[in-house]
Amino acid sequence: MATTAPETRLRERLIEALTAEFKPEGIRFLNDKLHDSKGREGAIGAVYPGPTQAAAGNELVIEPTAFIQLFGKWTAEVDPDKTIDPTPVEEWAERIRRACHSDGFEGTIDADEHLWFYSVSRVDYPQDPGGNITRLLVTVIGKAQNAALSGASG
Repeated sequence: MATTAPETRLRERLIEALTAEFKPEGIRFLNDKLHDSKGREGAIGAVYPGPTQAAAGNELVIEPTAFIQLFGKWTAEVDPDKTIDPTPVEEWAERIRRACHSDGFEGTIDADEHLWFYSVSRVDYPQDPGGNITRLLVTVIGKAQNAALSGASG
């Protein structure tokens, strides 16, 4: 029987939830990490896997991590006097938190799925190449069955 890694399922569910949330703006979410130069043509998003570890005190549970990048449009000029209001990026973060909460606590979709739920644990606002805040990086942590130890398949 084929298995779907909890990391893969977490990434798939995030992309599905975020694509629906940001559909009105036409923002796409890719299955890869974005290069820092991205965003000059317009807003773009991505979801990529992070570390997975056993839950503290319970090796039957693993915690897969995924990172969400959402880059807004930026201009390729460095102007130390240029300021950009970070409010739109902060609003994106809140929409991501809400979309993840709505989908992340629905539980498993089928009986063979090992990913139970997920939630946003951190939001960072890295600078774009011009030195302004036009992007965000969200850390999402899931809870999943450690099929390797529990003997479950799926």
